[in-house]
Amino acid sequence: MRFLLPLFLLAVPVEAQPTEGPAARLMEAHRLAALGETARDPVLLFAAARLMQGLQLTETPLSPADPTTSAEPSTEGSAEPTPDPAATVPDPAKAPPLPGQLSAPALFDAARALAPEDSALREAITLAASEIPPPPALLQVSLHSQEGSQSFALPLPGGSPVQIGLLRLKGALSYSLSAPDGMVLCQDASTSAASLCTVTLPESQTLTLTTTGTADWLLAQP
Repeated sequence: MRFLLPLFLLAVPVEAQPTEGPAARLMEAHRLAALGETARDPVLLFAAARLMQGLQLTETPLSPADPTTSAEPSTEGSAEPTPDPAATVPDPAKAPPLPGQLSAPALFDAARALAPEDSALREAITLAASEIPPPPALLQVSLHSQEGSQSFALPLPGGSPVQIGLLRLKGALSYSLSAPDGMVLCQDASTSAASLCTVTLPESQTLTLTTTGTADWLLAQP
């Protein structure tokens, strides 16, 4: 007899997970940048810059959840965008980061300024900053400022793991991610700045993201 595992779920503070996948890279970059700025540590800022290098962020608003429906998202016209190696790598000088977001060039500059003069570290930072980035890893982000509780519809594809990162930019926020039948897949009420949730669905579904608190926050997904 063949059994189908309906859902796989995991939600933990980002420091407990590997930095594989665009959402994980973004969350870890924010964590390292915050530590590096506090400690004035060029190595941490350098690491954050390397994680941000090659990430291409697109601001995509979330839709409010409709409590009366649980329809699955249409797959028509929903093919994943394919990076164009000749055209999709933006010039960081001409494409400023989204509000609340990190900038790889700015992080490289900050790390270089803190590194000792004529050091191997400063040379490594300069070389890394001048590299031509690989084809970008695409990541959709949505920025929010809220008080109270809100719910959003989150269409996700099925069949493979999907990383979802939530970054608390300011304030306190708890969240939960629920299936159409009400089953809670991920939830986090910690004080950690970043939280990463990995979900594998057997088929495409529209999940409900519920956030509670007074905070500025960002959601990232492929």
